[in-house]
Amino acid sequence: MTTNGNDNVVYSFAARGNKYCLDIAFIFLAGDVEAFLFVVGIFSKRSLYSRFGKLRKYSV
Repeated sequence: MTTNGNDNVVYSFAARGNKYCLDIAFIFLAGDVEAFLFVVGIFSKRSLYSRFGKLRKYSV
């Protein structure tokens, strides 16, 4: 991993010990929408779907 400004965001998520937030942070940093939707499909939980549903509405 390179040392740039984006790493601080990833490490802040990792410090919280939340694996879901860590995965989401990596996907957002990568900017890969297909991978994002793929991960949403894997973690098919209603709480995640409701959260991602709101994100999809705002991210046109």
